[in-house]
Parts: sequence; C-alpha cells; structure tokens
Amino acid sequence: MIMRCMVNVRRCIPWTILTAVLSTIACILLYSKKLQWTESSLLLFQHQRSSGVKYVVNAGFTVKTTATQHGVGTVTTETSSSVIDTLRSDVVLVTKVTNILEPKTHETQQKRDCPLKIYQDVTNIKPRVSLDPNKFLLPWLLWGPNNQLVGFRESVFLAIKLNRTLVIPHFAPQYNDHGRQGLRVVSAFNRINVPALAGFISTISIQEFQEKCNRKLDVIFQNRPRWCFALREAEELTGVDIFGVKSPPGASGRVTFDRNQTGCDIPDIATYPSTVVHNTVHDSKKLDKIFNSSAKCAMFLYPFKSLSLPTMGEPLPIELHNATKVEQMTSSENIHSAKDDVILAAIEHVTTRPVYVEKIAENFIRDIMKVHDFVSVHWRFDKEMVDTMCSLNSKDVICNVTFTPNHLAHAILAIQSHIFSTQRLPVYIAAPPTLSQFIQQVREILENRTANNTMGTAHKLVWDLSDLKQYTNENYSPELCPDIRPTPNDFLSLAEMEICSRSTSFLFSRFSSWSAMVLHSRPKKSFPYDRSAFDLSVSP
Repeated sequence: MIMRCMVNVRRCIPWTILTAVLSTIACILLYSKKLQWTESSLLLFQHQRSSGVKYVVNAGFTVKTTATQHGVGTVTTETSSSVIDTLRSDVVLVTKVTNILEPKTHETQQKRDCPLKIYQDVTNIKPRVSLDPNKFLLPWLLWGPNNQLVGFRESVFLAIKLNRTLVIPHFAPQYNDHGRQGLRVVSAFNRINVPALAGFISTISIQEFQEKCNRKLDVIFQNRPRWCFALREAEELTGVDIFGVKSPPGASGRVTFDRNQTGCDIPDIATYPSTVVHNTVHDSKKLDKIFNSSAKCAMFLYPFKSLSLPTMGEPLPIELHNATKVEQMTSSENIHSAKDDVILAAIEHVTTRPVYVEKIAENFIRDIMKVHDFVSVHWRFDKEMVDTMCSLNSKDVICNVTFTPNHLAHAILAIQSHIFSTQRLPVYIAAPPTLSQFIQQVREILENRTANNTMGTAHKLVWDLSDLKQYTNENYSPELCPDIRPTPNDFLSLAEMEICSRSTSFLFSRFSSWSAMVLHSRPKKSFPYDRSAFDLSVSP
C-alpha cells in the first residue's frame, strides 16, 4: 500500500530529493497506526514552487499535500500546542527530520524519551489572577531575545492593567544566529516558564486567539512607528488578518512592503494612540486612558521599554526577591491595588527561564564543575560589540582599549583575590562563539597562574561554552532531546545565563542586554561581589 501511495503521488508531482523524502514520511504516517509522531521543534522558512505544490510535515499536525493554483498549503492542528494552522502563500511548516518515527514499544520508549519535559498543556491551570475572558492582548515582540523578554514582561503588565487575557506570543531567534536555518519562530516554552505564567494570570494560545477573534484584529496599541514589513510578517506568522487581505486559502492577494517602509495604512483597525514617535514611553499610571478601547481583540505592537515602569532594567529590590512574599501581594483580590514594582516583581518571578534550562544548569554545576561558590563572567567585548558601541559614542573609553586575554585574566584574578585571599574560586566564562580562541588563551593564563601559585588547586579551574556544549550533547543529545534546541546557540545562551545567575560573583559586560538580564535577578545586597568586567580588566 505504501508503494501504491508513493506511485500515485509521483504521477502528479515533479520530484526532487527533498520532496521525495518528505512524501515518503507523510505516506508512512498515513499508512501505519503502529508508529508514533514525537513532538519536535518548528522550522519556518520561505519555500516557493512553480508547481504550486507544498509538503507540510510537522509534529502534532495532520499531514496534507495541497496543490492549488497559488500554492497555499493548509495544515489542521490536532494539539493545543500548535503555532499556525493556516499557512499563507509563502510559508511552509517543516520539522527537523530526526527522531520522528519510532515503534511504539515500552522498551524503546524508555531508551529514547528525553528526560526533560519541554511542552506542557497549560489550559487547565487555574491562574491566581483571573482577567477578562472576553478581551485579549496579543504582543508582537521585536529585536533580540533579551529585548523580546523585556517587551513580553511589559505586555504582561499591560494585560493586567487593562484587564485583558494575555495571548502567549511567538518569540524569534537572534537575527544573526547562524544555526537558525530558516527558523522564524521560537516557542514560548523555549524562552520562559510558561506553566508558571499560566498559574499567575489568564492566558490563551495564538490558536485560541485566532478562533475567538475570527482571525481579525479590532485594535492595535502602538509604541513606535509601524514598520510595514515587520507588520506583514506578524500577519503571516500569527495567521491574523491585519492589512485587509481577507483571502481564504487558495485565493490570491498579498501585500508587500520594503523592509524599512513605515506609515502603511491599516484599514478597519483602530490604533491607540493614533500617532506615535520613536522611543515613545507611555505613562504607566495612565494606561487605561492611553489605550482606551473596549474592543475585543488587541495587538500590543513592538513593546520594548515602552512603559514608564520603576524597576525595569534595574535589579529587583531585595524585599521583592522573595517570590512567596510577592505572590501573596499579587492575588486576584489585591492585584489592581498593588504597586507597580510589586506587579513587576511578580511578573519576573513567573517569566524566568524554562524549568528544563534551570535543570541543565543545576546539573552542570553539580556534576561537571562540582562546586558551590564560583565566579562567572560574561565577556561581550568582541569586535562587533565594540564597533557598535563606538559608532554610537566614539569618545567612550572602550574605544581606546585593545583587549587582550591578559585583560580578562587580570579581572578574574582581581575578583578572586577580593573574595578569597587563600584560594582561587573556579570560573565559568560566557562569551560569543567568535571569541572561542580568546577565551582559550584566558583559560591557559589562569591555569598557568594557578599552577605556579601556592593558592592553587589540583582541580580544573575554568569552564566555558565548549564544556557546556560537550555536557549537553552527551546527556541531552540533539537526537534524544531536539525540542530543547530551537537553535543550538539559542539554547546554550539561556543555559549560560542560568549558570551565571547562580554564581557567587558575576563579572558583567556594560551595555549588554544579556548581562543586564542576569543582573536583574541579582539584588546588590545579596550579591556584593558583582562587578563590571571592563572596569576590572583595565584597573591597575
């Protein structure tokens, strides 16, 4: 029967090697009930075929091959974790073809299942703060992963203030991540603790938003001028009509824009405020007046430092670092009278890194580093970062320094001596992959200094990305746990942030949003040994 299926498809469709492989998988799935489909990460990428035929293969979805005049493929979801169930004319949904098919035997399940739980059905989690179930807020985030998280936290704050159920949004990979391979969407389950968020406030998925809002927006809450290209991308990836192209699958019609074009018209959708300028910051005390709309379905467009919030960007005050205390201060009964900084603290406690990331970091520190106290470093002074900073301010002191491995080694030795005068604390160094050789030289300098010093230790002193990568590949391989890696760099970056957040001393990079995100969870009174890596590196 499988062969007959393949032959029938072959008569109608011109083949390439790729489509042959995908068709084979699809036919096997349709034929056999003894095979299981394991959930896998999504890859979204542009794919055009003159024949108008598109193959759509993805975990948790029924498989369809749709040939239409305009080449629109349709996917119908079967799980609550779906991202998009109707794809427009230039999007195809594909899964990583690893660990897809597996015989359903108990023995294989025990051997093959990833020990980490990534996705979880949160629809039955009862939130402690119930928001209006008939009004919704969908954030559309922008820029890099850390900026997206800042914008997302602002979105949670706005949803609470406006009493709107929050739509858990898409996140996006770093634009220059070479491992993205066409990836356009990162699941919220790979960036935050979604179950914790769902236990705090009312949430729904994008699919539920599509259904409740009939794939339409009623209002857009603005923070900065609209970039038409990005807004068109939001339309594609959320499956929600924005530009008035009300075309069912198979119909023509598509709005296109230049990448930097602004000022595009959005018919039939109200905007609040009606006009905005770059870097608009809305008064957090007047949000109900600024976004004064009772419309059902709203999008919060491009949030990032868009609200005048008191502690955003600064470490949490020590008194708000206690999650249990903050939880008691933000129940349904008192959430609307709670101070803004308390609400923000509650939001931050429920939007931490995913539990599986925390578990990997904890295990790495325990099993590989085998320490409790250690120094962590985020060294971000690669050429790209320095060039960017100096283009903004050529007089910055950073522009007059040529960094060498000795600079960073000097900073680490200084903080080690400051904390303990009798021993060297172990070190974890987080840095961009482009600085791997630089970090290796730092490691050699530190190890040589330790070997020649009576304060030294016989144990390994320095760990970095190469050690973390080896550990995760050996214990949570890409074949066994594909879902923890939307991209390898995306996952490893989060794991390194978690490791740094657990250190005794954190040497951070000025102007880095990555460093700022780690510092934000480290009150100064609790972590007195945190220092600027740059300041220590150039000190006498």
